[in-house]
Amino acid sequence: MLVSQLLDSSRKRVPWPTMRAILKICNLSSGRGWDDTITKLTNGSKEKDEFADKFDRLKECYSNHLLIGEKALKIYKVDRDRIDKLINSLKV
Repeated sequence: MLVSQLLDSSRKRVPWPTMRAILKICNLSSGRGWDDTITKLTNGSKEKDEFADKFDRLKECYSNHLLIGEKALKIYKVDRDRIDKLINSLKV
């Protein structure tokens, strides 16, 4: 997958605030919105070299976003007493 293809696919499927966070995770700088960022990452010589080194990480983050999206899951440790109370309240 080419850099331009990845960014174009991301633009169609990832909200800008989320993409900005993904770029930050990949240690890539962003512009002001999609257009500036795409231009910066595909045309700027320094940014382009930097992007080439981090392309695999960005591709992995994009794939994860396609699978998971904007969802989040948190698992809590709970004592057995609370679990039983929750089960009983759902039975009613």
